[in-house]
Amino acid sequence: MSRREFNQCLAYLQIEPPEHGDNVRTASLMAQIGNFAGKSLKKGTTLTADDYLGKSKPEQTAEEQQAFLRGLNKE
Repeated sequence: MSRREFNQCLAYLQIEPPEHGDNVRTASLMAQIGNFAGKSLKKGTTLTADDYLGKSKPEQTAEEQQAFLRGLNKE
């Protein structure tokens, strides 16, 4: 694997971490359980997966992602 390919793999893993899907599934399950139990929730309130995932980073634009990849290739 060339250095360039390695850097591209690192960049991809920063954009799409491998455990992200597992975290979303677990958070969705927790929200469903919380909504089902619901005794501690205010009337009309529902939980979502985002309530359990914490604050997420803002999504990058395509231009920001390309600039990041170009920066890796300059090394």
